[in-house]
Amino acid sequence: MHYGRSLFTLCMAAALAACGGGGDSGGGGNDIALQGTWIYSSDAHNTGSLCGLDAQGNYGERQTFIFSANTYTFTREGCLILQQGNTGGYLESDRASGTYATGGVYVSSNDPTAVMTALDFQGLNVPYTSFNISNNVLKIAYPFSTHTGKTPDTRAFQTASFYDPIQKTVIRVPSFNKY
Repeated sequence: MHYGRSLFTLCMAAALAACGGGGDSGGGGNDIALQGTWIYSSDAHNTGSLCGLDAQGNYGERQTFIFSANTYTFTREGCLILQQGNTGGYLESDRASGTYATGGVYVSSNDPTAVMTALDFQGLNVPYTSFNISNNVLKIAYPFSTHTGKTPDTRAFQTASFYDPIQKTVIRVPSFNKY
């Protein structure tokens, strides 16, 4: 399995599953565009139980966020293939749920893909993060450098893949498609 992607999903799942915290979302109601089901799949099996290998030959992985008016559910599934060459099935490996709040736009540009909105997972000890929806694709920011997401002032904003010098690998930040 690709270590960078595994590290990212492990960090996201661990952050979402931890307890404590709270957040300062900057006020306002939750963003209606965020509501719905968002899926990332490394092996192009976005729905159903079938899975396979991704483009690099690694076992497929699927992450799903379901956002309602003020609650979310996150699941991560890994592909399990029992025999060489056979298509396998997804097995749930992580799940978290709780409430969330969105806030104001805090990074803005003339490029719609660079406009970020604050996103706080209330009641959970997760990094303060942000998201962007452009062309029906959701990107949730990943902690990077000094933007650890531990406080609103260090809110995560990184939505592009990047090289992690400690892990010595590229961290691929997934893009979620709406279903």
